[in-house]
Amino acid sequence: MALKGTLSDLGLVTLLQFPNSSRRSGLMSIVVDDKKADLYYLDGNLVHARLGDLTGQQVLVEMVDWKDGAFTFETGITTDEVTIEKDLHRLIMWALKERDEIRKAQSETERNAPQPTDGHVYEKTLRDFVASSPSNLWASVMDSNGGIVACSDVPDNLSEIAPVIVKSVIEFVNSYPGGAPGRVIVEDGERTLGLMSLDRKLVLLTVVKPDTKIGLMCIAMGRLMESLCKKEQ
Repeated sequence: MALKGTLSDLGLVTLLQFPNSSRRSGLMSIVVDDKKADLYYLDGNLVHARLGDLTGQQVLVEMVDWKDGAFTFETGITTDEVTIEKDLHRLIMWALKERDEIRKAQSETERNAPQPTDGHVYEKTLRDFVASSPSNLWASVMDSNGGIVACSDVPDNLSEIAPVIVKSVIEFVNSYPGGAPGRVIVEDGERTLGLMSLDRKLVLLTVVKPDTKIGLMCIAMGRLMESLCKKEQ
């Protein structure tokens, strides 16, 4: 006879350890909204986990925050698949730690995400720069903490990578001897980045298409820098 209940009755961590404490073999199925996880135990050891196309210990990372849902545990159901070999208690601790690391990374990405700049004096100049050529994708002025002082609109194809670019640029600038160098060009195959020091505290970042000629890019950046400097006067 299958054991049935809800996560609100036991809690996920307690439920995961239930077959382990009684050395049971069987299938634990947990359903939360439209998600279903199948966990196979052999003599109390969790040996296989599946959640959609995901298998193995990463399934627990996806599940660890589940609080509402229903479960069933059916004894005697086994599997030949073995995707987990780690001790269950250590596995749970690892999943909790991974969950915390993911949250930390997401929080950092949100902090670094380009924010609306409320009409900063540089904003129109940056937008005009991007609009001046189809090769120009994005332009921004950042401070040494990674804050966006002003920027053009972020295109959809850069929305996810833009915070990562900003973080990487600021880490480079802050670690470079003497502060931001006069000019740096970075090519990664998918886009080309241009960095210029606007002053001791601000950095100009431009992102252009990968097939843009470096010479033309440098000329355009120089003109943009001149326009920004005039805004300060």
